[in-house]
Amino acid sequence: MLQRFRIAIRLLRAEEGVSAIEFGFIAPLLALLVMGIIDFGMGIWHDMQVANAAEAGAAFASVNGWNATASQIQNAVTSATSLSTIEASPAPWIMSCGCPNSASTGITQTTCGTPCPDGSEAGHYWVVSAQDSYSMILPYPGIANPMSLNATDYARLYP
Repeated sequence: MLQRFRIAIRLLRAEEGVSAIEFGFIAPLLALLVMGIIDFGMGIWHDMQVANAAEAGAAFASVNGWNATASQIQNAVTSATSLSTIEASPAPWIMSCGCPNSASTGITQTTCGTPCPDGSEAGHYWVVSAQDSYSMILPYPGIANPMSLNATDYARLYP
C-alpha cells in the first residue's frame, strides 16, 4: 500500500508532458482564431472584388460615354473579376442630371442646367452597381450569413 502511495505522489509531482497537455487545451482556441481571421479575410477580399467590378463598369462607361449600353456595362462588371457569382444589380442606368454631393459619397439628382455647389454644371452620369454574397465558413453571432456585398460607382458623361 505504501508503495502505491509513493507512486501516486511521484506521478503528481512529475512535470514531463505538461506542455503537451497545455497545448491540447490551447490548440483548439488557436485553430478557431486562425479560422476566423481567414474567414474575415476572404470576406474582405470578396468585398474588394465587388468594388473593383463596379469600378470597372464605371470605367467602361466613362471611356465609351454615350455609346455604351447597359448590357455592355453589365458585361464589364461581371467579367472584371474571377468571382462567377457577381452581378450588375440593379442594371446600369443614366441619371438625367446630378451633382457630386459634398460628402463625396455619390451623386445628388438635380435639375439640368442648375449649378452644382462646387460651381460646375449638373451633368449626366452612368450609375453602375455590383452585387455579390459571401457565405462565411463559420457562423458568427450578430453577423448575417450570407453577407450581402454591394458597391456603386458613377461615370460622368460629357456631351
